[in-house]
Amino acid sequence: ARSGAPFHFHGAAYNVLFFGIKEWILTPPRYSGVSGGASISWPENARAFLPPGLPLRCTQGPGDMILLPRHWGHATVNRRFSMGIGDLYCDRELANLLHSADCRAPYDNSYPAQFLRRRWGKLIRNET
Repeated sequence: ARSGAPFHFHGAAYNVLFFGIKEWILTPPRYSGVSGGASISWPENARAFLPPGLPLRCTQGPGDMILLPRHWGHATVNRRFSMGIGDLYCDRELANLLHSADCRAPYDNSYPAQFLRRRWGKLIRNET
């Protein structure tokens, strides 16, 4: 318990918690950064540099999935022994950055674009 990841940011990612409780400490991209300090003390140390209302916090429980938008700053604190899985969301931006043919757009031709637009509305950009 009380372990976690120090404050950092990266491309879009997901995290699924299998068991335990994980606290997320979040900032929008404008306030992202990298800290080598312990995640448990980061919010108190950073308050002087953040506007009122930041950092944002949420608690992830067993079975919860966190979808983290790209460039959002975040740190985590495990409130008890926790285990989960997470990874960067493999999109066109990451594929171009990595120059990897293994990292393809998440929505390829296996789903018709019309279906995706109807299902998720404005979340899917028309890239045609």
